[in-house]
Amino acid sequence: MFTGIIKATGKVIRIKNENNKKRIKIEYKGDINIKEGDSISIDGACITIEKVYGNTFEVFLSEETLKVTKFGKVLKEGYILNLEEPLKLSDKISGHIVTGHVDGVGKIKKIYKDKENMRIEIEFDRKFEKYLYEKAQISIDGISLTLTQRKKNIGIFNIIPYTYKNTNIHLKKVGDFVNVEFDIFAKIIENLIKGGK
Repeated sequence: MFTGIIKATGKVIRIKNENNKKRIKIEYKGDINIKEGDSISIDGACITIEKVYGNTFEVFLSEETLKVTKFGKVLKEGYILNLEEPLKLSDKISGHIVTGHVDGVGKIKKIYKDKENMRIEIEFDRKFEKYLYEKAQISIDGISLTLTQRKKNIGIFNIIPYTYKNTNIHLKKVGDFVNVEFDIFAKIIENLIKGGK
């Protein structure tokens, strides 16, 4: 479990392709404490750390991870990623409950910037429209964001200065893909109402 409050960013420094899978090495800066075998949120996807070397670590991306997330489309050396350690039971939850199980990929349609103020419009698959309700908490590349407004399957988010400065969101461009995870409680309730079908 995670909270969507980003504590560090990392840069991809090596990619090794293995058939339909990848191993990537990431160099990070920021306030995280990691070791081999730990889970870590990488742009919102829960991944297991295989090796740690000082301020770098290595992870394995399976074929399924590459298919469900944006990683199969965007990863290259130099790519900047949001990182978050898993939630401890003693931690306070400043964002919202994020599982790290990515629901799908969104695409940035518009960006409005004014110094450190930013508003982005993200297009989602139409099957996710039901989760785009007012004030919904949605994880975008691992960042806990609140939906400000919606236009059918497009969500609009306001980015506060702290988030702008301390995550990779200030690097985003129109057309970029983002990992998306919708509210776990909404999905649980929906499943219960449907009788698990």
